[in-house]
Amino acid sequence: MPGRRPAPLLLVALVWALGCQLRVNAFFFRSKPAPKQHPEHPAPALARAPAPAAAVGVPFTPGVSRCPANCSRFGSCNEETGSCDCLRNRMGPDCGRKLMRPGMLQRCQDMGYKDVKECLAKDQVYLCVNACNKLGRCVAGVCHCKKGYYGIDCALSMGQDGQPVLLAGKGYATRAKRPWVYVYELPPELSAWYNHRRLDRPTHMLFAQRLLSSGARIADGDQADYYYIPVRQRSTMFALAAPCSSFMSAHTLVPGRFMIRTGCGDWGRAEMDPNLLQLTENMTWLTHWGLTTDRHDKILRWVPSYRPEKDVVVPVFISPGHFVKFSMIHTPLNPANKAKPRDKARFFFAGRICFNSKWVFVSHWNRSGYHVARSEKRYGQYLARSLYCLAPPGAGHGQRQIQALFMGCVPVTIADGVAEPFEPAVNWTDWGVRVAEADVPQMHTLLDDIGPEQLAVKQARMRCAAQHMLYSSITGGVFGEDGAFDAFETTLEVMRLDAAFDAFMDCREPPGPQPAFRRLSGLLPDAQ
Repeated sequence: MPGRRPAPLLLVALVWALGCQLRVNAFFFRSKPAPKQHPEHPAPALARAPAPAAAVGVPFTPGVSRCPANCSRFGSCNEETGSCDCLRNRMGPDCGRKLMRPGMLQRCQDMGYKDVKECLAKDQVYLCVNACNKLGRCVAGVCHCKKGYYGIDCALSMGQDGQPVLLAGKGYATRAKRPWVYVYELPPELSAWYNHRRLDRPTHMLFAQRLLSSGARIADGDQADYYYIPVRQRSTMFALAAPCSSFMSAHTLVPGRFMIRTGCGDWGRAEMDPNLLQLTENMTWLTHWGLTTDRHDKILRWVPSYRPEKDVVVPVFISPGHFVKFSMIHTPLNPANKAKPRDKARFFFAGRICFNSKWVFVSHWNRSGYHVARSEKRYGQYLARSLYCLAPPGAGHGQRQIQALFMGCVPVTIADGVAEPFEPAVNWTDWGVRVAEADVPQMHTLLDDIGPEQLAVKQARMRCAAQHMLYSSITGGVFGEDGAFDAFETTLEVMRLDAAFDAFMDCREPPGPQPAFRRLSGLLPDAQ
């Protein structure tokens, strides 16, 4: 029996509602999928033709398309649903109608573009997901798939048995190592049409693209361990009253649990509408923000967001530009870089602290061996040549603890009740120091109590720990790592959490099957 996939109309309605109110980007959940069908988009500027009625429940016939005859000219036929997914400037059942002004301008602005020229610019070719897997051509950042292929990256086609196939003719095989993930294909107006260059939190888009090319994707929902629904984060474009409560009610009793991946917003689950929050109690969130205690009375919007028994805190994505800006490409953790003595400062911090910054500045600004300042032009140099680096969070999540770790400076965290990435599955005190906020005035004493041997142990663990906090399989290696233990792979490992977890977290290959793909690009070569 084929797996039962969640009803798509309610699923997409939930995505719209949560995308507006939660700022989410993708859902993971564990349950069996039901036959998919494209809904008709209710937003006037984004209206799409509904799937032909004949495509729903009609047996698949090899060589006979479920889409209108001319679909492949300006669109890509999703043979599972019978829907013709149009390029950004087309509309209609077969994408045969070119959208003219002012409709085109409205659509472009809804998608985050300032005007039609930017929206249809040819220089967006590098934005096409996985370069369309060489099974289509990139048109203004959207894949126009070859006839017979479909999906955001043209990876899908229908086999002779009427079942979806991934990368037919490319030699694709799902990796031996689980979990396996079924990825829902959403209409392009909920995915590929967006202006991804304007994302202020790009982790969701990069994570989704990496998932599609990682070998963890599987086309058969019956064999999947998790189900993933990719949708743009931090979206306020669809102010729709969607029937999400009926969708949630229909699935809360399904064995297993949902998994939702947030849009990497600053306050995680706290950004969610309170009325909808009650409907997500059985969901697991992948979030940047690990706050477990209510501190809203003292710090704006600091309300509990992370549930240790259900959720996973994932690292913030650090862009390649940050590596250059802060001279992080010269990290001492890279064996190719010449190590220099850590003689700049015993303790270093430069920047703002969004809560009670006076603790640090008043108590330690002129302490011998401490360099504490509002700003520092040689920021990267101090990170690379200091023993301890303060790593407070920002207004919500932060990345300073990851920056310090990557530069080989022992991170000192001072946020009470805030879990760091992948805690409690990992223990940040193995390579860092956690100081209670009340102990900040005495922080120098606590650091002095760490002896040379204990400090050396922390430093020895930092290179492996840093691999788990960087998305190296997305950015490429930055300090000699190959991406096998990066943040993406670590997220999958935490989701699995089996007997091989300890070996993985020590950056050792566990016994048994290894990941099918170790290349960093994730792109497959042409079949020979």
